[in-house]
Amino acid sequence: MSESPPSSFDEHEIAELADLMNEYEPRLTEQLRRRFPGIDHENAVGEALLQMTKAWRQITGDKRAWLNHVASKRCIDACRAAQRQGASLDEPRMAKLQLAWVGPDDYAVVLVYRAIATLPQHQRFALAKQLFGDDLEEIARLLNRSPRTVEGYILRARDRVRALVLDATSPDSEGTLS
Repeated sequence: MSESPPSSFDEHEIAELADLMNEYEPRLTEQLRRRFPGIDHENAVGEALLQMTKAWRQITGDKRAWLNHVASKRCIDACRAAQRQGASLDEPRMAKLQLAWVGPDDYAVVLVYRAIATLPQHQRFALAKQLFGDDLEEIARLLNRSPRTVEGYILRARDRVRALVLDATSPDSEGTLS
């Protein structure tokens, strides 16, 4: 039996919900991002907020604690689902594939793609958005981060890709990215 949202919120409930969404949600998202790297935190918090609006009047006690608990459980579920699929959250399995079958002309391009695939999601996103021409301010807005933070993500991503490609093309390499 699913709970339906309250037919109408009173002014106090609207103010409390607005406070949760405007002030607590960004802090909760950041906290979850640190606790559960590689998970879609915004989606977990959004689903928890939706569930909260449906069960608003049944929630007794601190609504922030309730929201934290439900969003955390959603992140844990996402971690477990990723583990069941056999992939780590920040390093897809395809990045470890042998690349010996790739011809010499395409080898470097494939190495770069594989190296990008090993990046953490936030770095991969920032790098891809920059490669497609988005400016730092737009990427920062999308990631809910400062432009300096996004610039750091991009610099670390480039350094990591460069190091992985150079390591994979070194004479003693076996042609894998790890």
